[in-house]
Amino acid sequence: MKYSPKLNQFLAENTELTNEQKAEKIAKLETDDLFDLMRNVEEAQDKYSGMVIKTVAGALLAKNIFL
Repeated sequence: MKYSPKLNQFLAENTELTNEQKAEKIAKLETDDLFDLMRNVEEAQDKYSGMVIKTVAGALLAKNIFL
């Protein structure tokens, strides 16, 4: 998995959050970080909860980016 520096910081700082709290923070990520996270989800889906995956997809859709 390859993470951007900003995404590395996000993942390092938010290990204690619930999935709902992670979802709120993910929705605020910038587009390039969302793409990085989506690529990582595709590589290792078992490491991410369904809620996190849906949030990433929803955040991209909210930016008019269709998967």
